[in-house]
Amino acid sequence: YDGFKDFYLYHEIGHHFYFNHLSEKQKKEYLKEYLLAKEKGIKYFHREYWMTNVYEDFAENFSLMVIGNKNLKLSKRILLIKKYLREE
Repeated sequence: YDGFKDFYLYHEIGHHFYFNHLSEKQKKEYLKEYLLAKEKGIKYFHREYWMTNVYEDFAENFSLMVIGNKNLKLSKRILLIKKYLREE
C-alpha cells in the first residue's frame, strides 16, 4: 500500500470532480468556505500548499475525504464535498 501515491491519485480525481461535476452554485458555495478559511489563516488548512487556490484546496480535501484519515478533523469544506457527492 502506497499512501502517498493514493493521495495524489485522489487529488487528481478531485480536480476532475470539481471541474466536471460541480454546479456553479456549488463552486460558489465552496469558494465562500475556502475564502473564510483563508482569512482565518494557515491553521484552517492541513498544508500550506492548499492555500494556493480554491482548486488545490478542493482537490486536497477531496483526497483526504476519500482516504478517510481518522486523525484529521472533518472541516466544513470536506463536509461540503460529501454533500456534493450525495447530490451527484
